Amino acid sequence: VQNINLYKESERLKTFEEWPVEFMPRHKMAEAGFYYLKKDDIVRCVFCGVEIGKWVPGDDPMVDHMKWSPQCRFVRKLPVGNVPLSDDQESGTDTCGPSGIRSQPSIIGETSLLESHSGFQKSRPPSFPQFATQDSRLRSYATWPVSLKLKPHILSDAGFFYTGKGDQTICYHCGGGLKDWEETDEPWVEHARWFCKCPYVLLVKGKEFVDDVCGQKALEDIKLNGGFSLGSSSTGDIPRATTPSQAKIKNEEEHSEGEESTSSGFHSIGSSNGEPLNDGRLCKICYTEEMGVVFLPCGHIVACVKCASSLTICAVCRKTVTGTFRAFLS
Repeated sequence: VQNINLYKESERLKTFEEWPVEFMPRHKMAEAGFYYLKKDDIVRCVFCGVEIGKWVPGDDPMVDHMKWSPQCRFVRKLPVGNVPLSDDQESGTDTCGPSGIRSQPSIIGETSLLESHSGFQKSRPPSFPQFATQDSRLRSYATWPVSLKLKPHILSDAGFFYTGKGDQTICYHCGGGLKDWEETDEPWVEHARWFCKCPYVLLVKGKEFVDDVCGQKALEDIKLNGGFSLGSSSTGDIPRATTPSQAKIKNEEEHSEGEESTSSGFHSIGSSNGEPLNDGRLCKICYTEEMGVVFLPCGHIVACVKCASSLTICAVCRKTVTGTFRAFLS
């Protein structure tokens, strides 16, 4: 399912080409927000990540969806970016976000200028899109050793999912892996130290954070040292090490030399006074964080820094995202 837009019902329907359950209509599955995982009869909701299988005659996909994931915004009929089959046109209007969100024409004509700015980040798809949401990463820690002091929610927030072996973790976006975690380790710090060009770290934490962690010399050392390759189809072991900083397994060469991220001084955006955020400012993907990323070239601002790094297509206009830029909402 990599490199396709599963927010479109038509694309979800395509994943059911080898669907083995004859009594369960494929279009009903796609209509209920599910796409097929190509394993037994297991399907997953693209919006909440819940997985359901072992279907029996009489089951209703939408009813089961509501039963097992009642908080899913899709089944609650809230805006999530879904594109129904009837509205699936490149020029059509998305069901995501308030109608007041529109592209910014001035940005479209200035894309080349923005690309030269240190705040620009070239868009690239995640290595493991199935773990693009924090909830999906958190679920991977079901067998995480209870003896380990480092908590799954901290690791998943930093972009890591659990491989199921020892304490081996992998970043869903850059594919970088770390193991042999110690109680005093800071996942964000180790992530930035060894995978300094990871789009997720750069977008969420900012280039200033990465520079503070690594220092210019450390950045050059990491680039020179490289790492072991671990593609999204690989299940290879992570090299043994005594600390996470010694267990680097990937520093993808696909990150070009000129690939930069958030400019110095940009930080995570949130409600500064502790008050609840206005719904109009909430990320239209997760609806928990404030929007803070401009998609280029369309200029739409619809996602928070954590969700934006996983999107390759704008959730509003369906245009391909070629780059992102951090933004503040006044």
